Amino acid sequence: MTENGRAFVIARLSDCPDLAALRRVWESLSAEYQRDGVVRAAKDALKTGMEGA
Repeated sequence: MTENGRAFVIARLSDCPDLAALRRVWESLSAEYQRDGVVRAAKDALKTGMEGA
């Protein structure tokens, strides 16, 4: 995993318009990125924001 890879993954997650899209992108990521604390925190923050909207 690289910093550029992490930034790319977070950008992909951030571009998701809704929870279904967020789930699809999350499920397409490698386990390495899914286990990364920074990536997981970004996904969780996005999910919380979408659930509250």
